[in-house]
Amino acid sequence: VVTEEATVIVDATATIDPVCGFDTYIAPFCPVSRSVVGAAYQPFERGYMVWREDTRQIYVLYLTGRYQIFDDTWSGQGIDIETPPDGLITPQRGFGWLWANNDTIRQNVGWANGQEVSYTSAFEQTSEGNAYFTFPNGGLIGTSQGGRWLSPQP
Repeated sequence: VVTEEATVIVDATATIDPVCGFDTYIAPFCPVSRSVVGAAYQPFERGYMVWREDTRQIYVLYLTGRYQIFDDTWSGQGIDIETPPDGLITPQRGFGWLWANNDTIRQNVGWANGQEVSYTSAFEQTSEGNAYFTFPNGGLIGTSQGGRWLSPQP
């Protein structure tokens, strides 16, 4: 009887997911921070604006897939804006102030085409620096550090 001795080396690795500190989340994986805050939303001809009450920041989301974040500097002062074309709306408050005082934003998003809506939104930050939040209808928005945003349906 002939026997051969064999040595088998097994290289096995396992990935263990850390326990998430949140029971539910909207990001594709466990975020590093999560807050539920007051927000406002308004659709425009070529984009959207979303305001965060806790940070007083305005997210300007362009239909090109780019976005910018601005501090809300409106403090109740009057806003001089010309009359909008038929069927379109003049943005008010913080959105209107930013829109009226920034030609680039005004040219890129156009006029508002829906009313401003107040709502409560979840805002989450991931370890990669991406942020996720919701529109009033529950639509999910994801933003990246590279200045891009994407949404299945706003």
